[in-house]
Amino acid sequence: MNSRHPSRRKKSMKFHAMALGIICVVVVILYWLIGPSKDVVNANDPDQGQGDRFVHIVDATWGQNCNTEIERHKREGKTIIREGENKRPLELVKFNNVIYAVTKMCDDRIKCNIIASNGTLDSDPLPFCYKELVVGYRCFSVDRKWTRKVEQGAMLTIDCTADIDQSKAGQ
Repeated sequence: MNSRHPSRRKKSMKFHAMALGIICVVVVILYWLIGPSKDVVNANDPDQGQGDRFVHIVDATWGQNCNTEIERHKREGKTIIREGENKRPLELVKFNNVIYAVTKMCDDRIKCNIIASNGTLDSDPLPFCYKELVVGYRCFSVDRKWTRKVEQGAMLTIDCTADIDQSKAGQ
């Protein structure tokens, strides 16, 4: 007869059950503290996100496609951009250069529209280059990253209801 401490096995199971319970409580508390925002929904705004379904901008870049043109100008010795009486250094367009503007227009909404223009995005990296707007976003906090790209002058539409329906259809 094998008598391998049956009381030790019960204590071990109790310890594991308690540890699992504590882990679950910690996960729930962390989710409650840092999970999706629970802001009050504006009933008069049909584009306002509801529940945990809302636009969350991950990245937004305007005019990065102009970097090859900027590099060409730098090789030719041009280091300054003249805009009327104003001058500024000729610099490469950085990733996420319009994240603030796009976030301000779209975050916490179920859908939004952005006109890809220097005025809307408050940025003109290279005045004589035809730019592209590239936006990465999520519709849920655990959703995959969606990416949309439009050319200068076009309207970029982010519609989380359409993306959710599309992702369900693809399953």
